[in-house]
Amino acid sequence: MAEEEMEFESEEDYWSHAFDTFDANSDGGIDSEELEYLMQICKLNPTKETVAHIMQQYSSTGEKRLGKEEFVLMMKEKRDNGEWAGDPYEDLLSAFSLFDTEGTGELTMGQMIGIMQEGNEGLKPEELAMFEEDFRSCDKDQSGTINIKEFIEFLTRMEKMFFAVEYE
Repeated sequence: MAEEEMEFESEEDYWSHAFDTFDANSDGGIDSEELEYLMQICKLNPTKETVAHIMQQYSSTGEKRLGKEEFVLMMKEKRDNGEWAGDPYEDLLSAFSLFDTEGTGELTMGQMIGIMQEGNEGLKPEELAMFEEDFRSCDKDQSGTINIKEFIEFLTRMEKMFFAVEYE
């Protein structure tokens, strides 16, 4: 079943599924970089301090990462109080579908390179090499395609390549 066809019994189920998707490195937590990326998708333009504050506010263990329950609570509170009007998960599904022109739920490197070069001056050779390396690294099953979860990890890696941001 395609990602966009999934139905959820509750808001908690929805955000739990989103957590699994945003946990790009599948380590069971959302770290500062993953949270910052999520906030950018919501067009919140987070600062390093804002991300650190949210991590401190919602992490029950004092770690610089949020577990699934903490993430679900944060998303519900931020959405319920109107702080975050956008839906980052839906925005990512929309972005993914721009690349997934055949509707297969998977993207090839060729599809992604083609679309990136359409509206751009093209990738420099060194950028293309990093792009290809990051794509292969995110293709966990080495199938030559990436799914939505791998796509998010890929975007996170690309963001680091073009907009290097360090967190304490």
